[in-house]
Amino acid sequence: MLAKDKNAKTCYISLNKTASTLTKEFKKAKLPTGKIIFVDGITRTVVGKVKDKKNIYFIDMDKSLNSMLSKIKAVVKKTKPKRLVFDSLSVLSVYHKQPNIAKFMHKLSLILAEHECEGIFLIAANQMNSKLVDSLSTMIDREHDLRVEEPAREVGLIKSDGILMKIVMGDIVLCKAKTELSLAQTAGIVKNLVNDENFFCIYITFNKPYEILFNEFKRQGLNYKNIYFFDAITRTSAEADSTKSCSFLDAPNQLDYLLVFLKNSLDLLEGKNAFLVLDSVTDMMIYNDLENTMGFLHALTNRLRLTKIGATLITVSHNVQSEAMSDAFKRFADHTVEV
Repeated sequence: MLAKDKNAKTCYISLNKTASTLTKEFKKAKLPTGKIIFVDGITRTVVGKVKDKKNIYFIDMDKSLNSMLSKIKAVVKKTKPKRLVFDSLSVLSVYHKQPNIAKFMHKLSLILAEHECEGIFLIAANQMNSKLVDSLSTMIDREHDLRVEEPAREVGLIKSDGILMKIVMGDIVLCKAKTELSLAQTAGIVKNLVNDENFFCIYITFNKPYEILFNEFKRQGLNYKNIYFFDAITRTSAEADSTKSCSFLDAPNQLDYLLVFLKNSLDLLEGKNAFLVLDSVTDMMIYNDLENTMGFLHALTNRLRLTKIGATLITVSHNVQSEAMSDAFKRFADHTVEV
């Protein structure tokens, strides 16, 4: 998409990855990053207030759409790009409702027309027939399908009681299970990295209580000193005090508190051999709606990418509805493994 006209000045609005991450990726793809002006909607959500710098501007994508629009308008007016890439409407829809996005897009299209700037708006393929796209039909001149079949990458393997999981350190893996994983399978996912590779594991559980997991992991011979748990389920039915290896949420819908805890933990582990397991996204959605779950996963996965820590997100696709939800979570993962 950007390679078609490398010398065209481009304003790249990213709600998916930080400007620093994109700069590295574009340099690797031999794109002239000096011609790209970034509007970064991620960094402030994960590291707090930061100031604009040369060719990088920051916005708060979870705040008012009007304030976001004002910043984009100012950047377009100042930098005069030939085209604007918006990445992506799918992420924007996690934080804002469809009617508000339609109004935002209408105003943005007028700004682009005023400055004779081409607009390219990305959206996940599974949302192409959504109400959001229908509401934008009068603003769209044409559609392009950018999906490509990528060859499988060589990755590490973890054998777990019949499960063969592909893992790349620093990558995020969506593990789609047809039925709930057994304790032995869960332990197997962790054991190879914790014991053989001496990785540190952050284990978030919305499924089984910490005490059950800890005892099973210990029985399976896992190096439990290399595992820290965040338990979102125990206090729904019993009192529990935090230990040196576990913190408890008061309720499984306290995702904002969980993000704060995780941010502090991930910051301490940055640059170290570590990974995270979320068990499971399906159970998390028993207590949280889709919008809050998607927002949490988006913030978490971006924090993981910033700290270069890999993760396994477990989902259980036991019916049509949960299968559709699992597909929606694919956008956050580098790989999907079905078990």
